[in-house]
Amino acid sequence: MYSTPNPENHAENHGLVTRAARELGPLGCVWSARRRAKPVLLNPETDVGPYDLVFIGFPIWAMRPAPAVNSFIFGLKKCGGKTCAPFATFEAGWGAQDSLKRVAGQLERAGGKVVAAGAFEARRLREPAEAERLVSEFISAALRGGA
Repeated sequence: MYSTPNPENHAENHGLVTRAARELGPLGCVWSARRRAKPVLLNPETDVGPYDLVFIGFPIWAMRPAPAVNSFIFGLKKCGGKTCAPFATFEAGWGAQDSLKRVAGQLERAGGKVVAAGAFEARRLREPAEAERLVSEFISAALRGGA
């Protein structure tokens, strides 16, 4: 088992997280996503105050947002009233929409206003023209405020 991460020592925390991932492997990643873990980040707080529009991207693991996005949103500072646009990447379609709803809810509870959300299948992003079209449409929707 692993000891509780020490919030004052990021190097120690990174070692614990890396060791856990190495020892637990892919199943450990699935387990952490399914239980909605909030791993310790090297920079636990992010000030989004200077930004008008905040894009937050994350991969889908085991039909859930990757655990790091949970920690990231929890650590957002000055998110109140910010325009936000979360997006997810995934290999299979299961869980993408539910994950986006979950992350959008977290952002709204942090005070953000979600104006657009996008789910991008990895297979489609491998085609440069298709990737450019999908991402351009998503960015345009976010800039229009979701209209």
